Amino acid sequence: THEEHDMDPHEDRGEARDREHSLRRVPRALFDGLLEGVGGRRPELERAVLALATPQLQEELPAIDCGVLLLFMSELHDGLPLAVACSEAVALSKAYSGAHHTMVNGVLAAYAQDMKSRGLEVDTS
Repeated sequence: THEEHDMDPHEDRGEARDREHSLRRVPRALFDGLLEGVGGRRPELERAVLALATPQLQEELPAIDCGVLLLFMSELHDGLPLAVACSEAVALSKAYSGAHHTMVNGVLAAYAQDMKSRGLEVDTS
């Protein structure tokens, strides 16, 4: 089936069902569009989310919030001001998942700080 085809080999069927259920709340085109904007940075950004998020957040973070984080983390690399990235990420998180918008903001801000510590430019205007 379609669900089995998209299943991550490291997920059990229950996890895949939960992931699929959380994605049903989100227009699929929106979710796919978010991830398209990330491009080749996705593996690096996913590792950063895992490094910056608490274990509890890693367990609870809805797929849409992860997609929002990946998108706006990528946008920071492209020069989007941090304040705009945080504002837009929180707005999307509130609109489509709701429960974790403050954590989305915190992870995004921590990522910007990490970028600065690695000598990368972050627009803080």
